[in-house]
Amino acid sequence: MDDNKNKYEKLEYITKGICAANKINEMYNSRIQTRDGSSIMPDRLDMLCEMLNIIAQYSPAPQSRLLGNAADKSAKYSEAYRNIKLQINNVRSNGMNIDTVISTLKYIRPLLRGQQLHTIDKIIRVYDIIKS
Repeated sequence: MDDNKNKYEKLEYITKGICAANKINEMYNSRIQTRDGSSIMPDRLDMLCEMLNIIAQYSPAPQSRLLGNAADKSAKYSEAYRNIKLQINNVRSNGMNIDTVISTLKYIRPLLRGQQLHTIDKIIRVYDIIKS
């Protein structure tokens, strides 16, 4: 009986692997259509996060959680990177003021833990109180 169970588990893993590979292939081959009919590839970081999510979806429970957490963390860091990069470009063209500093802190905030997060929260609260 155990031997049959092992065979079915292996078959299930193989099937899930094939399904995951198919979804990743579909996602990789998809293109975003523009108004003029041309197509562009989605952002590579977004694709990587999506691939991790697909693999996590079809993985056994312990690995699924780890991959899901890695994909979430990757998406969070990617979003923060993009926003901070936009802020830097904004500062280059418009100069720096307190509003840009505070908005940059808000973009960095999701990446922080512990005392750093507590300090940033205090700074933002003080700014909001002064601003109102």
